[in-house]
Amino acid sequence: MDLNQNKRVLVLFFATVMYLNLIRILFLVTTFTVSNLVIRSATAAEVRSFATVKEHYQLNGTGLICSRTSTQQRRKLLFRAPLDGSNLAISSKFGPRRHPVMKTRKAHMGIDYAVPRGTPIKSTANGKIQFAGRQKGYGKVIKISHIGGFTTVYAHQSRFKPGLKRGSFVMRGETIGYVGSTGTTTGNNLHYEVRVNNKPVDPLMVDKS
Repeated sequence: MDLNQNKRVLVLFFATVMYLNLIRILFLVTTFTVSNLVIRSATAAEVRSFATVKEHYQLNGTGLICSRTSTQQRRKLLFRAPLDGSNLAISSKFGPRRHPVMKTRKAHMGIDYAVPRGTPIKSTANGKIQFAGRQKGYGKVIKISHIGGFTTVYAHQSRFKPGLKRGSFVMRGETIGYVGSTGTTTGNNLHYEVRVNNKPVDPLMVDKS
């Protein structure tokens, strides 16, 4: 093989390498662009969903927030149930009640699901963990902040999913912990709250998707 032929082979080799690198760069740029568009679209849809929920709530003068939406409208809203299953047993509803432990009448800021110890607890919407630890009354509790001023609370857990901590991001439907009886409670259950700008709302009004 003469010198000129060697040069042609080298030129062809480097041209091929450059071409492959260009294809790789174009692929990465295209993938990044498409991913950004998908994320932006999903985020925009989530913002609209939260805004829809939020505009249907108003303060009723008691420190609680009540909904005036129809059942059909509520079923179009963002949140899912914090537990899997179609026939979940609710042992205590949202609103005024006689506390089963303290024996005094006070507002119940969420709802209680009576389910076996160890049942997986799911995040009801995409969000960021605001608090994960022990709190008086709540026992082991996780609080998740969501866009639009929404917060969800999951109390009386037996344990958290390993690796979760304050600042962790979680997805809708992701397991975050397991049902237990920590805190002030009469047995195994999940105490679940939804708050708008730190004001509690009835979770059954948004837990329909």
